[in-house]
Amino acid sequence: MNATKFFKMRKTALALLLLSGATAVYAGQSDLYAMSNAKGGNQIAVLKRADDGSLQVSGRYATGGEGTGIGLVNPVDPLGSQNALLLSKNHKWLYAVNAGSNQLSVLRVLDNRLELVDVLPSGGRFPVSVAERNGILYVLNAGNEGNVTGFRIEHDGKLKAIPGSTRSLHDTPHDVGAYPDILRTPAQIQFSPSGEWLVLTVKHFDAPGTIQRFAVNDDGLLSQTPLVSASPDTVPFGFTFDLRGHLLVTEAISATLSSYRLDDAGALSVIGRTAPNGQLATCWIDATRKFAYVSNTNSDTLSGYRLDRSGKLVNLNPNGVIATLAAGHGPVDVKASSDGRYLNVVNSGAGTISSYRINEVDGQLKAVSETVVFPPLSGMEGLASE
Repeated sequence: MNATKFFKMRKTALALLLLSGATAVYAGQSDLYAMSNAKGGNQIAVLKRADDGSLQVSGRYATGGEGTGIGLVNPVDPLGSQNALLLSKNHKWLYAVNAGSNQLSVLRVLDNRLELVDVLPSGGRFPVSVAERNGILYVLNAGNEGNVTGFRIEHDGKLKAIPGSTRSLHDTPHDVGAYPDILRTPAQIQFSPSGEWLVLTVKHFDAPGTIQRFAVNDDGLLSQTPLVSASPDTVPFGFTFDLRGHLLVTEAISATLSSYRLDDAGALSVIGRTAPNGQLATCWIDATRKFAYVSNTNSDTLSGYRLDRSGKLVNLNPNGVIATLAAGHGPVDVKASSDGRYLNVVNSGAGTISSYRINEVDGQLKAVSETVVFPPLSGMEGLASE
């Protein structure tokens, strides 16, 4: 077979895979990255998946910045955020916040290791979440009034601050000791699927929380002020977009999820809200093609939901629990593998990661392994998956 015919066959096979709606498979797709957020030196652990589905730590790498260590408001949740650690769309870079030193780190993803390439100021105080798209990266700083600040991604992975990109959230500062009160801070940023909007959630605890959207201009700058919608919960927390572009938001106090339609003008319209799952602190979320999963941090449980084509969510189990972890595990970040076969959970209290196999028919979870990654109650938060 000549080379031309071989590459034509590969191209045809890939086209058929995409048309069938299947998830593209990348080399090393099972790699997982977890952040220590340790005070005295933040680190990223790389985990590899074995043939039996279990995870093993292959190395730990310094970010060059400082984490916060244990949380003051909630010991297992020091950052109060989602996407504190982010893998770039091309799987070449890891972006990590260093909330203890107000810095952002970039690490190059190599075959068997990570390489630190950049450490720079985050553009504010207490960075907690990052978002990346088309050569632009924004970081969410939760301290003081809160802000978002933009950076251009250079060809070598280094970041260059975009002049005039910082947008204040004009929130009232609430500090506990040296750090912000995570019940009253912004929780996450993420670009909409179209890239036209930068979305963020803001927790207020004793007042309605908000979902905000900044318009993204062609030059990477944001609109001066965001569109703001009130959340039905005082603590809207993590969110994600499903494959049809519906916005799915966790609501920590009521233990519910709301789904929204985001139109081209940035307007949000409610699709539906789930029944309460009966758990405490429903905060982190990730979705596969057909299912969404959340962690209930203060109940040491996970809940699962079925997604329909319209964006509505229904509890997979009547009692709201799809998996129970040991007491004190404090599940925080959840991330599904790119092929939708595994769900991975950071247990901040235990310093471990639990991995579950997802049943592709009914969405139920089967425990595969629990892997020790960092010391218990050391501030571990942040998870990224290939």
